[in-house]
Parts: sequence; structure tokens; C-alpha cells
Amino acid sequence: MPEPTPSVADARAGVTPYTYRCDACGGAATWRPSAQQVMCRSCSTVVPLPPADTTPAASFLLVTYLRDSPENRRTFTPARVERPCPTCSHVVVFEAAIEGTSCAACLTPLLRPRHESDMPIRPTGVVPFRIDEAEARERLRTWWRDWRGGDPQRLEPGPLVARYVPYWQFSVHVHCTWRHTTEDARGSTHVSEGEVSGDYGESEPGNHTLPADLLRTLPFPFEHAVAYDRRYLAGAVVEQYDADIFEAWMAARSRLDDLVNSLVNKDGGRLFLGPDERWPSFSNEKGWLILAPFYTTSIDVGGERHHIVIDGHGGKVASTVPPFIPLKVWLLTLAVLAALIALAWWAISIW
Repeated sequence: MPEPTPSVADARAGVTPYTYRCDACGGAATWRPSAQQVMCRSCSTVVPLPPADTTPAASFLLVTYLRDSPENRRTFTPARVERPCPTCSHVVVFEAAIEGTSCAACLTPLLRPRHESDMPIRPTGVVPFRIDEAEARERLRTWWRDWRGGDPQRLEPGPLVARYVPYWQFSVHVHCTWRHTTEDARGSTHVSEGEVSGDYGESEPGNHTLPADLLRTLPFPFEHAVAYDRRYLAGAVVEQYDADIFEAWMAARSRLDDLVNSLVNKDGGRLFLGPDERWPSFSNEKGWLILAPFYTTSIDVGGERHHIVIDGHGGKVASTVPPFIPLKVWLLTLAVLAALIALAWWAISIW
């Protein structure tokens, strides 16, 4: 695949940011979700690239990456990197933990070259954008009308930013046997036994640039992740992880433990408190580091700034904006509350 400009060797040595060029006019190219192609921003010419690898994203053995060894260090310190733009030579600043950005002078979309301060675990897959910015804005207007009951034409959010957020995905095989022992009134012992088994997965956002609770309200389209390829990143802000694999795995493991307990309790049937003995075991632990696509923006509501996030693959919208409650609903609620208070006061007075 054609890689950076001006030379592959320089880019691999960490000298030049990655970018895609149009053969027709020399302009910079970006990923076009509507066409599923890398296309020139100026003349819309398709950049000829080898066919993309559409195989599912590769996994890695989780236990290997959880070892506390120097090459898989628990923490790393992302560094701010400055490189000249290959288009206009303006100095491009890649802020710490940002892998993709655009030149402030000529708007050429760029990906930073590899740097020693980068995340030690590289992405194994990416979910390509399928919703373009125009459709994302339409989804946003529809959401605003349904969520806030307002005129979409009066919606004034900030700029929409195409953003790739890293996600940790984990998969484990769970096997848990259980036993419950009871004693009846005559002193006889009764033993119930069973087991649950299956493959289960959990995901965890890889950084904290957006509220984790907000991201969890959106589906993570892990099943659409394909092998990591830079072409999908052209034109987007690409973030590195700051929640390392140890931190993410502990959060995911806690939810998996809760899941196992609920499955065991369900398998135990009518047992009031669930089985009193259980022996869970995890095996075939696998991990992925996936870049997930989002459009992000913000808006002022009631004097407060709120996040809005749009799933760049499926188009679902989530936000920290509270739903709008019409005045008549407030008045009806107050009337019902007043009636209940009056009824309670009357009951107390005649008591």
C-alpha cells in the first residue's frame, strides 16, 4: 500500500507524517465513508490503493500482554511530537496521545510517524466510518427534535469532529461448577449441583477523553472490526489509549465475575440466595485493541456545556443533555403532588 510522502523509508524512520496524495492534482486525500474509498478532498479522485484486508481484526493472547515485563509496560507517557507538514512545511503539532490530526495551515490530514513514546500495544483492528458528516448532522437534528422537542433548525452545536477512540475488547471461556447443600427439618442433607459454560466478551473504552458512561450507551460494533489499516484513519482525529490493558482488564473482569454469578444463580433455579459454593475458571483469554469511529461535538444547554457523541458506524446518538420536559407535564406533576399532600393532610386530621 502507498504509505507516506515523500518516502517510505523516511516515514518508517519516524521523520515524516503519513498522508495520502491524489495522483490527479496532488491534493491530500481522506477516507470517504459514503464511497468507502480514500478520495481527494479537492477533486474527489479515488486514490488507487491495494485492496483492503477485510478479514476480522486479529486477537492476541491476553495472558502474554498482562505480564509485567518491560516490553509490555503497564504505563507509558505519550509525548508531544512536532513534524513539518509534507504539503506546506508548516510545523504540525501532534499533541500527546493524538495519532491523527490536520495541518493548521493547509488542513492536510496527517498521521503521526511512529515515536518511542507511543502506546506499546498497537491497534489490531479498526471499525471504518460508514456514516458521513452530512448524515451525522441529519441524525443529530432528528435526535434533537425527539429528545428535546425543539426545532432542529435552531440547533447550534459546535463543529463535528470525526474521531477514532481506542477500545479494549476481551473474550474468555467461562466454566463454573456449583453446589448447594441444604438440610431439612429431619436433618437429612440434600445436595444440588450444576455448571455453566460458554464464551463471553466485554469491552472497555481505552481512554478518558469522553465520559465512559456516555460511550457505554452506544453500541460498540466489534463484529464489524477489520484488520488495522491506516486508510480508514485519513482525515480523522485518532487517539491513543491512556487506560492501559491492566486497568481495562480489571474493569472488564469485574463485570465478567458479576455475569458468572448471575448465570450461576439462574442455573440454580429456585435457590433463594443462589448456590453456596461455586468454582469459576477462565480460559482462552483473548484481547483486541480496536479503533471505534465517532463524531463528537458539544452544545450549551441551560448554561452548561454538554457532550454529544454519534456512532460513526451505525448513527446512534448519545449525549449528556437532559431530556426536555414540557411545561404542561411539570404542571400536571405538581397538581398530582399537591393532591397527594392534601389527601395525606386530610387523613392525618381525621385520624
